[in-house]
Amino acid sequence: MTVPTLKIHRLAGLAAGLCALLLASCATVPPPTAELGAAEAAVLAASRADADQHAPEVIADARERLSAAQSANASG
Repeated sequence: MTVPTLKIHRLAGLAAGLCALLLASCATVPPPTAELGAAEAAVLAASRADADQHAPEVIADARERLSAAQSANASG
């Protein structure tokens, strides 16, 4: 192979890699509804088990994180 042929092969490989990267970045991921439901149920169960009294910082952090996750899920 000559030098120009090698350059063409490298450019073709680079172009194929960029196309694959572009296609992968366009792929959609399904929303984590099951995980959000499980997290919501866990926070609710902790609240019912008096987490506000026994671990107020932890349950507050869990509620904030759940709220942020729900907002992110709603906004897409």
